[in-house]
Amino acid sequence: MFPEDFTIEREQLIQLWMAQGFLHPYHPGQRMQQMEDIGNEYFNILCQNSLFQDVTKDDDGIIKNCKMHDLVHNLAKEVSKCESSMQDLNNVIEDHDKPEIRHVSRVPTSTLERMSESNIARLRSLFVSDEVPSTIFLKLRALRVLDLEASGIEELPNSIGKLKHLRYLDISYTRIEALPKSIGKLYNLQTLRMHATDLEKLPQEMKNLINLRHVYFDKEIEIPAGILGQLCNLRTLPHFSVGKEMGPGIGELGGLKQLKGRLTILNLEHVKSEEEAKKAKLEEKRDVCELKFKWTRDDNNEEGSESSTSSSINDEHEHVLEGLRPHSNLQRLQIKGFRGARSPSWVMCLNNLKKIILSHCPNCEGVPALGQLPNLRHVEICRMDNLKHVGADGLDSFPLVEHMSIIRCPSLESIRIAQGSAPLRELIIEDCNGLSSLLIGPYCCTSIQKLVIWGCPNLTSLPTTQGGIASLELVIFKCDRLSSLPSGLLLRCTSLTLRYCPNLTSIFPITQDMPSSLRELTITNCKGLSSLPLSGLLSLEKLWISSLAPSISVPSGVLRSLIVSDCEELTSISMTSSSLLLEELRIGRCNNLQSIVPADLQGFPCLRELIIGHCGKLKYLPTGFHCLTRLKKLLIGPFWEELHSFPEFQLPPHSQLEELTLRGWPKLKSLPQQIQHLTCLKTLYIEKFSGVEALPEWLGNLTSLEILYIWNCENLKYLPTLQARQRLTKLKELDVTGCPLLNTGPEWPKIAHIPTILI
Repeated sequence: MFPEDFTIEREQLIQLWMAQGFLHPYHPGQRMQQMEDIGNEYFNILCQNSLFQDVTKDDDGIIKNCKMHDLVHNLAKEVSKCESSMQDLNNVIEDHDKPEIRHVSRVPTSTLERMSESNIARLRSLFVSDEVPSTIFLKLRALRVLDLEASGIEELPNSIGKLKHLRYLDISYTRIEALPKSIGKLYNLQTLRMHATDLEKLPQEMKNLINLRHVYFDKEIEIPAGILGQLCNLRTLPHFSVGKEMGPGIGELGGLKQLKGRLTILNLEHVKSEEEAKKAKLEEKRDVCELKFKWTRDDNNEEGSESSTSSSINDEHEHVLEGLRPHSNLQRLQIKGFRGARSPSWVMCLNNLKKIILSHCPNCEGVPALGQLPNLRHVEICRMDNLKHVGADGLDSFPLVEHMSIIRCPSLESIRIAQGSAPLRELIIEDCNGLSSLLIGPYCCTSIQKLVIWGCPNLTSLPTTQGGIASLELVIFKCDRLSSLPSGLLLRCTSLTLRYCPNLTSIFPITQDMPSSLRELTITNCKGLSSLPLSGLLSLEKLWISSLAPSISVPSGVLRSLIVSDCEELTSISMTSSSLLLEELRIGRCNNLQSIVPADLQGFPCLRELIIGHCGKLKYLPTGFHCLTRLKKLLIGPFWEELHSFPEFQLPPHSQLEELTLRGWPKLKSLPQQIQHLTCLKTLYIEKFSGVEALPEWLGNLTSLEILYIWNCENLKYLPTLQARQRLTKLKELDVTGCPLLNTGPEWPKIAHIPTILI
């Protein structure tokens, strides 16, 4: 039923198996094995036998999506062709009206209309990609699966209620605005998918869908009170929005004892007491592995409120959260918008918890003693305005935490992570303006593989390390008072990014060893760096330097990418005379650059991308362009404005260049003629050639040209002749911008054939 190379969702596939009756409950022991459990076993067997590929997994390593191998897909089509009718891109199976056909997928509406009524009545699956006539629904008496996803249908007819055997219905990505009341007659429906529709409200009759196990809908849809509480077989409920007055109360969750997987509870501000919260009976839902609790703050109602009222709201939040105690099997927890000052007592009982996110909790001055949770691996703390210390009370030991992020906590002063956190792999700290102290146990530092410190202007130093073999990605951004980096961290770096650290005066002191494993180095806007010794970085593969020193000496070795930009004081760049691996060289917006050493590019045979632009004092380009046989992309100019001709560059006779950008200046009267031999060129940008009045006839030699941009050529009046234009047979896009003198009237016949024209 799925087209070739289609991304198959694991849950959806199992639900389709259920709808066809392939799965049945099983009683291997005391606890019944559900259809979904059996489907997961079958799915895993298929994966283990390589029938699926290109899998993607969730945080727990469970496969979410996959694809079928082309050969397996073809085999499945061959095996099922006797009972399936499908439309591939240019092929509609001619025998679609055979009596044994049971499954129809992606065939035109006209094909359905030609089928006999008796054969339509036998169909068990129908996947439709365009609009379906309402008359067909009355004929689908045996249908179990109806997939209308992304079809042109705008309304479900009342006759949908006649599909007594329907077990799977998908109306996602349609313009359906309302469900008919007859939807409540689909008593056998197991799965209902309603993603991204125009639905505003669900009908009251949905409470009759007593066999519904999986429902998907957008959180904006209004659900009247009394519906969800009746659907006692529900396993999948993506979110539950607590109603203010007429909407569903949180007590409706109490009867949904079969819920599994993920559940988000929204608008918890409408729950007023611990007793009311307990009616959800979350503690009994042993199969819910992920919970998200979200309060929405109503500033309009609280504007001008007294502090006593605010305190009352805070106490209310605390009591409500205490009443939402989940089952101890819970693995992931998020609390957002909570305005209490104290965490619930039950957090410390979640021994299976792997991930916790605390966000937008403005009144919490501390966090729970999370270090006592034996399976906790992932901690995120975000937008806790009053949080002052992390690690001062119970947070100094994280036995298994691997990822920790602390983001936008403006009052945070210190972070302390002790030696007990040896498994810590990733630490991210962002926008903590008050942070002045970061203390990490030395042995903890040896395990960190990624350390990001972003927007901490009062931080003066980083923790050091004692040994360690794990490679480190280190990112430091907007740390105004940071003056140096500890050598222990640098020696482990494989990637180092430094941006906007104005007081950083040195990175690799002469007295220290150079980080021999450093492969990527990015330094931008660190004005305090007067020199940048790079010669000892023999493993460096990528170097990006911006807004730095008056001279740069590039290390020899295995460099593959060099980017130098916005260095106003830079006068010279010195590279090794031979860099056999360099593939990318970009030099831009260095207005005082006068020399590039070496002056010959013969030693760079692997260059694929070369950019030298906006260098206002550069008079000459390096020689050796004729040796760049692998060059695919080239951008050059503008240079010294007193030049009357473009600096010489001569590409090899059979150049493979595909994209060229030429940027000129006022004194240039013509384009560089050497580009007329670039027969492989597909894209050409011509910018700011103010002195050019007519494009040359030899432009017609660029027979592979597909896209031509002509921008800000103020005196351009004429395009090449019609004869030259006729040779540009592949040209499909022309963009002419900022050329006011170009008279499109007489020139129009030359370009009218081009599919896309922007002038």
